Amino acid sequence: MRAVIESVIFSNESSYDIYKHTGVNQGMISDLKDGYRSIDYICYVDAEKLYNYGKVLLSAS
Repeated sequence: MRAVIESVIFSNESSYDIYKHTGVNQGMISDLKDGYRSIDYICYVDAEKLYNYGKVLLSAS
């Protein structure tokens, strides 16, 4: 699960684009990208949204 979430966070998509597709707070996504926040400390609901979006991105590749 972690690897899929990291693939979303560190993809070429902007924080805003990830937010539009997942509903996860744009500021939190930016904090994850910039290293101010760890994936270990995000809530399960947000992790699940990012994971599901990551599966969509990986299947499109």
